[in-house]
Amino acid sequence: MASHDQLRGLERELKTKINKDRQASKDTTLKEASQHIEALPRINMRVRRTLKGHLSKIYAMHWSKDSRHLVSASQDKKILLWDAWTGNKVHTTAVLVYIHILLYLLHVCMCIKSFLCIFHSNSTYEISILLMENRPTKLYLVNLMFPLALGLPHSAQTHAINLRSSWVMTCAYSPSGSSVACGGLDNVVSIYNIDQQARDPGAVAQELGGHAGYISCCRFISDEQMVTSSGDMSCGLFDIPSGRRLKSFLGHAGDVMFLSLGPTNSTFVSASCDATAKLWDIRERDGRAAQTFVGHESDINAISYFPDGQCFATGSDDGTCRLFDVRADQEVNRYQEPSIKSGVTSVAFSASGRLLFAGYDDCNCNVWDTLKGERAGCLVAHDARVSCVGVSDDGTALCTGSWDTVMRIWN
Repeated sequence: MASHDQLRGLERELKTKINKDRQASKDTTLKEASQHIEALPRINMRVRRTLKGHLSKIYAMHWSKDSRHLVSASQDKKILLWDAWTGNKVHTTAVLVYIHILLYLLHVCMCIKSFLCIFHSNSTYEISILLMENRPTKLYLVNLMFPLALGLPHSAQTHAINLRSSWVMTCAYSPSGSSVACGGLDNVVSIYNIDQQARDPGAVAQELGGHAGYISCCRFISDEQMVTSSGDMSCGLFDIPSGRRLKSFLGHAGDVMFLSLGPTNSTFVSASCDATAKLWDIRERDGRAAQTFVGHESDINAISYFPDGQCFATGSDDGTCRLFDVRADQEVNRYQEPSIKSGVTSVAFSASGRLLFAGYDDCNCNVWDTLKGERAGCLVAHDARVSCVGVSDDGTALCTGSWDTVMRIWN
């Protein structure tokens, strides 16, 4: 039987041979191959909406599939739901109905010269219309949300979900838009049904346990399945209705910090503190990585699939973003400048893939030309670390979230 030292020596030999084969097949670079393509003009994006509502550091955000709504998670122990078109927090459809009811009652009262009184008692609002004949007609509406629009206190705010732990690190919108999920240092993914929050504020629809470390990222594959990454150096596939862990993906030698689902939802890539990125096939039974990509010199904090699923970008504490090609099995481009000294916290591609947006510790979001490897712009609008970036599915808007408690919508 071979000794441990012999096995380590064999491992080094194999890695050296793989690297030599990679270099031998690297006959050109992406910059050289794109020389005939015209360079991009300076990218100047404007802030269209500023989303204020969190009281502490924002750690994560995620767009809904409708490209209009998004969810954010903060250390203020809340998840907030937003309408990016208006910049307002989201209420359920029932809320709008109740608002119209209230406005109609106000109109009626003005016409008949009566008085409208609103009384609050626990979760019930009692509305009394006091007629001239002194015969009150009372209408009881339980768990109404429209008093919130009048500035009246109410705990059942459907736009704000109170969490049990303030140490949240990730959040996600379900494909149907009916649920949101979050996870963090409690080592559990909590899933919330949005409509249920109006009836039972803070109620958890399902919990996904099984990780032995913090939840760094979670993404819905469908309304029935979810993939997660964790500080226990693993990723997991979960069945949501049963809460059962279906599969574990093992292979990283450090905390897994982020993951990104491919366009077909059959593969995903993960980023780790072991300075590697790995490609996984959800359909494989053994849970082994299909490919491992090296090159970064420090922790990889962020990862994002290219729109066509043939490559992906990473962001690291070494201050660089890198583009890895799945077919070439190696790095094909690098995005860095000597003036950038801070680490990368988050990355996201534009819908076409020509632009790569990257958030940094220095409060900026840099825009990179993926082909040329040059910085095409810099978005300056935050006063603290840019912790998350995301592009809507239709490609019309970029959202940046920061430790300054604010999110901004750009286009």
